[in-house]
Amino acid sequence: MLAVALALVAACGSGEGAGAGLGADSTCTAEDLGAEYHLLTAGEVSVRNLAGLSDDARARQQQLQEAGLRGGRFSYWEEQVGRPPFAPPMQVLCQALEFESAEAAGRFLRELTDDPDELAMTAMKWLPRERRAAEEVTADAGKSLPAGARSFRITASGAGVDVEIYAVITPNGAYTQGVYVSGAGGLEEALAVTERFRSRTQMLAAPREEPGPLLR
Repeated sequence: MLAVALALVAACGSGEGAGAGLGADSTCTAEDLGAEYHLLTAGEVSVRNLAGLSDDARARQQQLQEAGLRGGRFSYWEEQVGRPPFAPPMQVLCQALEFESAEAAGRFLRELTDDPDELAMTAMKWLPRERRAAEEVTADAGKSLPAGARSFRITASGAGVDVEIYAVITPNGAYTQGVYVSGAGGLEEALAVTERFRSRTQMLAAPREEPGPLLR
């Protein structure tokens, strides 16, 4: 269900602001996740696309535009299960959002609340509407979040469906990068993917150098 929804978002993601300045390697790759994961879908997302995932699309679009969001990209992965009995596979959504400035990206992350509806929209995740809840969580002893990062646990249940997601969202210059993990991996898996993801994409935050004069 979610893969279909994200594929539709990707198909519509060629609108204004979609994937502004972001290459396909700005989200997770197979090297970040490992051979046990396979890609389900990936693409660009515009401010309008992202706002359309909330209940009040018009108000959310205005809020995101005022926050300085320009657009983004995502990739959605699923773990390949082994031999039976099969445990539910882990699913990982990686997302990079570009803002007008580093200040705008940092402010967006600092002001993000633990409201489950807001986090569900940010995670591009369908959740049952009954018994939604979210809380900010901390890493276990011996683990630490990257500077400025925040982590959340999101749960929902209804109509025989139970959903649990752990999210780690980090600032990276004028970008925010999010890793959302559902399944048994929990916060530990989200942190592990975040570390590999960020170590490869620190270039997003690096200032672009102007070309020097040509030597004759």
